[in-house]
Amino acid sequence: MKIFFLFILTIFHTYCVVGQEMGNIGYRTNNNSNTPRINTQNHLAVGDSAVVFTANVLLNTTADEYLMTIALADEGTTLKEANTKLQQRLEKFTEALKILNIKQQDYYVDFIAQHKIYDYDVVNNTLLQEKLKGFEVKKNIMIRFSDRSLIEKIQFLAADFQIYDIVKVDYLKYSAEQLRQEMWEEALKIIEKKKKNYIDFTTHQLTKNYVVSENFLLKAPAEMYDSYKAYEAGSATNYEYDDYRNRLKKVNLRKMTTFFLSPITANGFDKVLNPKMIEPCLQYVYQLEVRYVIKK
Repeated sequence: MKIFFLFILTIFHTYCVVGQEMGNIGYRTNNNSNTPRINTQNHLAVGDSAVVFTANVLLNTTADEYLMTIALADEGTTLKEANTKLQQRLEKFTEALKILNIKQQDYYVDFIAQHKIYDYDVVNNTLLQEKLKGFEVKKNIMIRFSDRSLIEKIQFLAADFQIYDIVKVDYLKYSAEQLRQEMWEEALKIIEKKKKNYIDFTTHQLTKNYVVSENFLLKAPAEMYDSYKAYEAGSATNYEYDDYRNRLKKVNLRKMTTFFLSPITANGFDKVLNPKMIEPCLQYVYQLEVRYVIKK
């Protein structure tokens, strides 16, 4: 069956388009981009005996709970000393978590690793001798909570105990199947509308329908942050004397790398549920293709 693609502009497809000012995002390179790539091509595939309609639905939603992972480590001349120092710091931190109404059942301490630490002694002007300096113990504490404002409060509280490494914050959702059903129903409405527009436009009659493909996926905020460095570097390449140039050392200033949230946009979607969210959130994508038989 010969298939061709008919791209519909107004009759079969209407969606929200998002614009954006440039700003310093122009300094971003492709290697630094984590922006999700979602294929939302909307087309009408028409053959001699069948037609395929597509529907793309995006849903933005908040998390039911959050899971923060914090890493910490301590060193000691013996393994026991390193472990004792780390354990004491953990106990003080978890006791302080009670101030935020975080109870023992809301966190878990995960042992990560323990290893030796090596250093060097200067034996003479030509020899450095490696030696065992001590031990290091590493653990993570994972904290679960439902109030998003606790993210910053836990961060500040941890700093009081010299705990600074916030590894990640996972967004947890427990009603994915319910959300999928909601998006399925929206997709069917879109398919039905496109089907009606097609019939009105072509006067064809459509009979049996079949689900050709279905796709349901989730993108979390941690997957949506991009980075860039915004600066213009100077140039110093022409020197009058080669021997003078060879004696120079170039010391660069530190350039700040920053991050920004770059979520899935509404572009290309037939329907966006909860479109006005501005905070980092979970984004569900539902894609449906339905094939109808053209009645002869």
